[in-house]
Amino acid sequence: MNYLTTIQLHESKRNVINDIQLWSMNKTLKLPSITSCNPISYIKHVSLPLYLVYCCPITVYTDDPDTSDYFKTRLVETPLSNGKSGVGLLCQVDSNTFLVFYYEDNVKVLVLSFSKFLETLPQLDIQSIPKNTLLDLRPPKRIRTNTTIIDKIIEKKKQRSNSFIANPNTTKGNTSSSSSVLTNQEQINTAINKIIFSGLRIRGLSSNVASSLNDKLTIKEIHQMTFKATQFALRKHNYSFNKRETKKPLRLNDLQDIIENLLQLFVDVE
Repeated sequence: MNYLTTIQLHESKRNVINDIQLWSMNKTLKLPSITSCNPISYIKHVSLPLYLVYCCPITVYTDDPDTSDYFKTRLVETPLSNGKSGVGLLCQVDSNTFLVFYYEDNVKVLVLSFSKFLETLPQLDIQSIPKNTLLDLRPPKRIRTNTTIIDKIIEKKKQRSNSFIANPNTTKGNTSSSSSVLTNQEQINTAINKIIFSGLRIRGLSSNVASSLNDKLTIKEIHQMTFKATQFALRKHNYSFNKRETKKPLRLNDLQDIIENLLQLFVDVE
């Protein structure tokens, strides 16, 4: 094992990590001038481009327990607590040299050098690269297709009736049914029952759904009171002092208004 150098890591002005010894199996390896570094952030060391790596991974040793605890916290405990793996601590030496500390059986460091890359970059002759190896960033030509079939399908869909839009004929029928005239007592009683049950269901009251016997009896009592009160309210049309030359017919919407007012009186609480 070949000893290379010992460096410092400046976590902050007051917190300096000392005795970071760099060792390598390569006895002829010579590093750039490195005395200290400053941490920047975490980075995935497994995704680093090889052309930036200066040499093989270097092993880190230390005789300082504080330094050992620092790397244990920053390289093992912190990444694992955040659910991260395969990450290292990126530190800057100078504008062209960076270090990446990571843990793999023991603490290691990768030296990243931009100097060689910057030296090689001007030597790349972009013009000599064959054109077919470059990415063509021009927008692709739009191919016109025959849309006759698609147009026919769209036209057929437009002609279909939309189930979510009310049919005018149906709307007229519903309007006439809501204002239909009730001509005999049987029709009136049937309509009263249906409207009362509907009003109770809207309020969440149903003897079939009620959990207790008391609730079922109460709902039944409300139904009976509303039924009798509605019949009593309709008697006003037969009073002699209310009789007119032309008797006003009883319509379904009039009956709905009476029952709704009664249910508000018997059930609803403001």
